This record gives sequence, C-alpha cells and structure tokens, in this order.
Amino acid sequence: MPISDWSGFFSADVGASAALVGLITVAISINLTRILAFEHLPARAGESLWILAAVFTICEIALFPRISQTAFGAVALALALVSLAFGARNQWVSRSIGEVVTIERQIISGIARIASSAPIGVGGALMVLHAPEGVIWIAAGVVISLAVSVMNAWVLLVEIIR
Repeated sequence: MPISDWSGFFSADVGASAALVGLITVAISINLTRILAFEHLPARAGESLWILAAVFTICEIALFPRISQTAFGAVALALALVSLAFGARNQWVSRSIGEVVTIERQIISGIARIASSAPIGVGGALMVLHAPEGVIWIAAGVVISLAVSVMNAWVLLVEIIR
C-alpha cells in the first residue's frame, strides 16, 4: 500500500500532533512550579513533547512528494528507537523514586511508552524491508502515541493539581 494512500490520515495527524504540542506546552507553563516539585514529572513532560514531535515529524515526512518507502521507514524507525530509549531512561528514573510513583503507575507508563513507540519501530523496519504493511503499523503507533499524549496532557493539566 503506497504511502500516498495515507495522505489524509497523515495530514489530519500533523494537525492533531501540533495541537497537542501546544496543549502540553501550555500545561507545562501553567503548572511549571508543581511539575518541578515532583522528581519524575519534568522528564515525563519532556518525553510527552518528544513523542509528539516525533509523531509530527513522521506524519509530515509521510506527506513529502514521492518520499521513498525506505527513507520514510528509516526515519520512523530512528525516531521510534530514540523514543524507546528516552522512555526507558524515564522509566528507570521513575523506578528509582518508587515511594513517589507507585508500581501500578510505573507499569501503566511502561506499557504506554512501549505501545506508542514499538508499532512505529516495527512499521519503520518493515518499510525499510519493503513490506508495504509497515505503514499500517506506523499509523497504529501514531494513533496510540496521540492517545498517550492526551493522557500525559491530562496528568500535567489536571492530576498534578490534586
């Protein structure tokens, strides 16, 4: 399935990811003092922005005229690997302050991190290998990443005040 068949999807998600970057930036600005009071939240806020920047970049690159499947897959794979590394680092930091972050929250965050980045990485690898179904994996990862970002925005805007 050619990437161009997905242009409507990627166009919509460029806008969605840009809007969520704005929302999370506002959330960070409004609650900066409270975010900085929790050892694990600055990294979570940064990771949230990174995930959205990666999604925005992937969706934008998908809209390049005549982008090759290999190039698109390589970019998606690279961004997914950086996202997974960033998430693993943040998970480790969160684990080391276990008295603040419960094991249940650590598990939920870990699952969300993997669920948002792994499909993009799988899809990118498949596209590099010229498997056309890779774009479906990338699209699934984009949708999950946007959902995870909404969850993170909720934490940074509302839950932090509780």
